[in-house]
Amino acid sequence: MASRSGATSLLIGGCGIFFDFSRKGMEEVRKILAITKKLAGEFHAPPLMVRDIVTWTEAKIAAFELAGSKRVIEYNSKVIDAEQEILQRRLRERDRVNYLMGQTNQDDVVKQAEHWLQRKTRMYLDGEIERAEKSIAHRRKRIKEEQEAAIKHSEVLAGSSHKVKISSWKRAKKRVKLNLAGWKYLGRAKQGEQWRLAIAVFGTIDVELVNSGKLRGGGSAYWDGHRHLIRIRVGKSMSDKLRTTIRHEVQHFAQDFLGMAVKAIDVGMPSKKIRTPEINQWLKANSSYSSEKELVRKLRSQGITPDGFHALDDIEFYTRLSDSVDEFKESWSSPRNPLNRYDFKERFKIFIGEIEMPRYLMKELNLIGGSKTFWWFKNHAKGKWKKAVKELWKAVS
Repeated sequence: MASRSGATSLLIGGCGIFFDFSRKGMEEVRKILAITKKLAGEFHAPPLMVRDIVTWTEAKIAAFELAGSKRVIEYNSKVIDAEQEILQRRLRERDRVNYLMGQTNQDDVVKQAEHWLQRKTRMYLDGEIERAEKSIAHRRKRIKEEQEAAIKHSEVLAGSSHKVKISSWKRAKKRVKLNLAGWKYLGRAKQGEQWRLAIAVFGTIDVELVNSGKLRGGGSAYWDGHRHLIRIRVGKSMSDKLRTTIRHEVQHFAQDFLGMAVKAIDVGMPSKKIRTPEINQWLKANSSYSSEKELVRKLRSQGITPDGFHALDDIEFYTRLSDSVDEFKESWSSPRNPLNRYDFKERFKIFIGEIEMPRYLMKELNLIGGSKTFWWFKNHAKGKWKKAVKELWKAVS
């Protein structure tokens, strides 16, 4: 609704953002757009918020795992005690059978039959003793493994600034205060009334951890901008990517916060020249809208899968780029990576898809050829690929 001065109020993400379309207001908008243009490059999340959420999540996972390790150690210790008693009883029975076999007169037909039965009994006891010994050895090994794991989890808890209870949990929640200290955009954006409004709206965010009770399978996470919530479904396979996963979602929060603070809807998005606005991660083949169904069919016929929908979504450009930076620094530069037989520039070119990865390495690394994100960019959004290559090189070289 427009006022007499030409001002208009828009509702974005459930929060009112005031835009003034008078001449003076438009001059301010142009200044704001100039600011957001300067914010181009790899989009960063507030570092202290990332650290706070990561350390709390690590502490909660360590507490869960430590509680599980203690249960496993206690259970296996009790089973070993019971199996030791059974083993000692079987050993005594075998000694008795061996004694009787030594006393048997082989010339007597009846005694021969008794000897045969005693031999069968001893064979049975030998088998039972062997199984008991293997079971005890296996359980002792399991206890040792859990004790080593418990030491690691205890170290995480001891070094954490978060005090958490050692227990199992299905859901865990924490309220995180807005902390922008050390954030690269603090000195670049005009911190006026709109900035204070953004701080009031995003004063706190909630972080929720969810697991099935066993922390098995893959993990996932998402930022809910309406509820100001980061939900993380914890899984075993995400343990080495926990920081990257959390940083990715805090980046989405930062996009919403900074967008409100500088009154720009597209903060943290690539330039309009290289955007792919027709593709977004929420496209569904079974949508009730025929136009969306048709678009999904068209994209799938081009070889674009749901992962491609996510990678090519404009709002995910800088978050996926940051994920790729982490991936290259951590995985592709690891001494254990088979690609270390190549020099840095060759690895970089393989990663971005400029040169083809050897087939045996594609199979070994379970990749479709370099980074999946760069593969989508190179094959379906050339402008994004060129921009991403430039930013990745600046970040890792």
